[in-house]
Amino acid sequence: GYVPSEWYRNGQLISSNSNLSYNPKKLDFLILKTIGQCIQQDTVKITGSICGTNELDEIFIPNAFTPNESNLNDMFYPVSKNWKLADLRIYDRWGQIIYSGETAWNGTFNNKACPEGVYIYRIKFEHAFLESIPFEIRTGTLNLIR
Repeated sequence: GYVPSEWYRNGQLISSNSNLSYNPKKLDFLILKTIGQCIQQDTVKITGSICGTNELDEIFIPNAFTPNESNLNDMFYPVSKNWKLADLRIYDRWGQIIYSGETAWNGTFNNKACPEGVYIYRIKFEHAFLESIPFEIRTGTLNLIR
């Protein structure tokens, strides 16, 4: 028969329906309270995927930037709503690594401005909201223009 149910998130009632349809924006912890004859406690991990979109298509990686202190395109970094930058590596044309970090590159190596030219990037992304989605790697070329 019918069992009264209440779903809570962060102490706030979000549904009084036994079937919950919920679209989390981040990792959330939900509590389900039911009224019945038995007392029972359990922990359930629910994993899922985002349907209808391809998150990788939502990553924009520029192919050029101009680190000339104009405050316009001075830094190289990818843009995404669902993916976060986990590791950015920049190589020169001889394969020497000139930048490695978790933030944008400013076009310098050892605090000196790098010359104009083509550079190679390797970017590791982690999903910003779902830990169950594995990381992704993107590689490509980048034009530094002065």
